[in-house]
Amino acid sequence: MINIESLLIRPVMTRILSKTSDKWQEPFNVFLRTACVGNALIPRIFRPSRLSATYAQKCHVELLANLSKRNSSGTNSTNSTNSTNSTNSTNSTNSTNSTNSTDSLSVLGKNMKEWYSQTLKINFQKDFLEADFSLFDSFCELTDLKLEVAKDTWAYGHRQDFNLKPEKQELIEISVPDIEKYFIDILEKKMLISPNRPLIYLIYSSSNDSREKFKLRSNELLEMGQRLSVKYSCFKLLKLDPSEYRPSETSPLPYHYSRATIDKLAKNLALILDKAGVKTNKYLTRS
Repeated sequence: MINIESLLIRPVMTRILSKTSDKWQEPFNVFLRTACVGNALIPRIFRPSRLSATYAQKCHVELLANLSKRNSSGTNSTNSTNSTNSTNSTNSTNSTNSTNSTDSLSVLGKNMKEWYSQTLKINFQKDFLEADFSLFDSFCELTDLKLEVAKDTWAYGHRQDFNLKPEKQELIEISVPDIEKYFIDILEKKMLISPNRPLIYLIYSSSNDSREKFKLRSNELLEMGQRLSVKYSCFKLLKLDPSEYRPSETSPLPYHYSRATIDKLAKNLALILDKAGVKTNKYLTRS
């Protein structure tokens, strides 16, 4: 015989318990290398108390790959990145020079200085490899360029992030094949240390961008992501159909998307995390 009272009370109690369950759980450690859209996803599926986050908005995958090399050499990766290959100085950040001096960082804009200082504090092992999950977005690889801010010391950002002296400084675009090599480098290490902790790669579609250069590069990054997701079980693609990347209702920028688009991405992110054993608040509040 079915107890009608239990059918009515049980879902209500499940919801009440789920709302208070956060206090009994350790927060998830997460590595977030996200810009505006990625930053908007997290509050949709987690309450703040659920996360302990390392923010690394301008930590280009090239920089992260070099952090991994320094970390594996047994030196302190929280301060800098130093290429072990002296012939490839474009891939390094070297703390032996005055990277924190006013002169060497004068080329960085106000926001860029904060982002740059964040990247210098990253510990590849603790912050990235041991994170319960990592969320990257492709906007960094899509649009960021690199600039030598001191000898063998590089920062990554948009042209407007730097106080450039055109006659002396050159912004360098990193090719997608090189980007893929850097991803392979960090994913190989991740598969050894934390294969069940996903690195989720959010694809920024260029469907609302009229510039052919970025349309082509966005497609290249999508194809790269598809290859990596097949080869590495820890690498998960977060994407929608191009037609679902609707423009923002409030911003004219091509990589600011509509509320409905962000809601769909958040739902897909929650599904990926649920499968990886990271219970989002939407999962917890389902009766």
